[in-house]
Amino acid sequence: MCMHVHQLRKSLLIILALGVFLMSCKPSGTDNGSAGREHVSPTESGALTEFNSGSADGESEIDLESGENLSDGGFRVDENGNVTAVNSQSASSRPGSTKAPTIKPNTVFSPLITPGGGAYTFPQKVTVTTATAGATIRYTTDGSEPSSKAGTVYSAPFSVTKSTTVKVIAYKSGMVSSSVISATYVAKTQDGNTSEPITFPFIYPLAMATNGSFLSNSAYPPAMLDTGARMYRFDVPFSAVRQSLGSDPAKWDWSRLDKMRALNSQFPGLEILPIMGYKPSWLTNYDSAAFMPAPDPKNFFGHFAYESVNRYKDIITYWESWNEPDLPGHVFFDGNGADFFKLQKAFYLGAKAADPNCQVLFAGLSYASVEGYLYAHNYKVPSLDPPKTSFFEEYLLECANDPDAADNNYYFDIMNQHSYTRASDLYDYTMINQKMMLDYIGVVKPTWITEMGTTDTGPGMFSGNADEYCDYLLQSFAWGSMAGVQRFFHFQLDNSNGHGLYSGMLGSPKPALTTYRDVLAKEFSDVQFYAQLHGTKGVGFLQGNSAWKPAWKAGYNAFEFRNAIGTKRVIVAFADKAEGVDGVKIPATAGKSAVLIDRHNQRQPIAQSGGFYTVSLPGATNLGGWPLSNPSAGTPEHLVGGATYVIVEQ
Repeated sequence: MCMHVHQLRKSLLIILALGVFLMSCKPSGTDNGSAGREHVSPTESGALTEFNSGSADGESEIDLESGENLSDGGFRVDENGNVTAVNSQSASSRPGSTKAPTIKPNTVFSPLITPGGGAYTFPQKVTVTTATAGATIRYTTDGSEPSSKAGTVYSAPFSVTKSTTVKVIAYKSGMVSSSVISATYVAKTQDGNTSEPITFPFIYPLAMATNGSFLSNSAYPPAMLDTGARMYRFDVPFSAVRQSLGSDPAKWDWSRLDKMRALNSQFPGLEILPIMGYKPSWLTNYDSAAFMPAPDPKNFFGHFAYESVNRYKDIITYWESWNEPDLPGHVFFDGNGADFFKLQKAFYLGAKAADPNCQVLFAGLSYASVEGYLYAHNYKVPSLDPPKTSFFEEYLLECANDPDAADNNYYFDIMNQHSYTRASDLYDYTMINQKMMLDYIGVVKPTWITEMGTTDTGPGMFSGNADEYCDYLLQSFAWGSMAGVQRFFHFQLDNSNGHGLYSGMLGSPKPALTTYRDVLAKEFSDVQFYAQLHGTKGVGFLQGNSAWKPAWKAGYNAFEFRNAIGTKRVIVAFADKAEGVDGVKIPATAGKSAVLIDRHNQRQPIAQSGGFYTVSLPGATNLGGWPLSNPSAGTPEHLVGGATYVIVEQ
């Protein structure tokens, strides 16, 4: 919460013997990427703003609940600009107090970029300001970090003409430079669609969804670590923890989370993502989720979220609200996205009350929400009988009408999607969800794919063979990375769902295990998507394409990845049609050596000639989709491209 402009006008400068403090804050509701902005928030009544002049480190500590300065030698400024002294009182002596971010009066205020990042038609004029008088602003548009010595000095508004990340810094002699603030602008097509993805900071990408065997089979955690996965997703449902109406958390069943705590001490390299949803049998409806504040026992789901996060916040940072509430048939939730809104809100507010630093995922959505959006907006849906509405769109409509949603991050920090079988869905699904977020709330959240996989049982509408499974692992990762997906959860290690990297319950390794562990984890876990060298943007549903009428295909796709320091390039390439492509030329870096890797981790040196590596890409063999059972719908599709080749250059 920030001060409004009219409050700033009443007391702009406070001059004391110890110095001059310039107070400023952006108007409420402005989105400018202000994560690094230093500001003082008013109390709920909007009456008080405080600074401290006597703390040992020159920083003030302000309690947001009472509005009192928590350090010695402070003073209070009311809305009329009157100054009064505040008695010394430590935060620890005041039960229930909330320590606010400290303020550094000697720091330049972070710049404000207008407009905020998002999807725009180009050219787009960009304006940058800072509240610190006399400060100089520098900016970059090439992805590099600006500083007091690097970047273009800002003197007037400038235009961006293509997808660009603008980074800015403000500095002044004798003061600490501001934080670096950024805004990413992406192209919007004539029909309003985002033509390019919005990307997010790199985190370790590989993870796995799992089942009860993870806790009961001692071989499971080390086997998962061996694959290269570094996070596991596991059910800890509301219905299993709170098995009766009783509101005393001491009587709830915390055994699953307690086992996770024990495993965390044994395998600290595995992060945890609990799935917390599912309605208990004793709960007749979801009405209690509307009761506020969310942690109150009268709000059953919010209270559950609060107690869970509060007890395990020392070992768990990420929390997922629900699993596939959109799945047709009301398998996991008996309602639509509007109905789910109050549950997501309760979960988010309950979790954040327990740990403001935790990260809350939206519910993991199935194919149904995306296909419902395509149907409702007259795009070509890859299904014979698709849902008629989008669960996520219904949720976002509720967000847009909730007066508190924007101040609470729209009740989720990370978007959460599932994807199976069609490798390119990781790109298309992410782009469709990004479009919905931009259209309804004006911001885009990072995306995690918390379930993904395919089967290797042989030809079928939604299956393939063992080799095609290997290709799916590499290709889906490439497609998702191009869309900016941060984390990929393969589902799963054992074969109880038909998607395992092992046969049976950690029986014989499948070929896909070698692909995942020795190619994907080894070569892709430390690089980020850099560019698509050739190919299509997925199927391109938002551009009006049909998966069953593949005239849009490009022959082959090639994606380039690079590590952060530029010493490693990884290229993944594969054909997207039944016809193979010979003599594909991949740009090479002069003076570098490279190795060619196939889907089974067979490696051999590859030499460059004339500035290129030359490879031949076999045609796609996987045929599937609904047209296999209904030929009148269109042409059976290649759910996975042809044999995948990887070039690693170092």
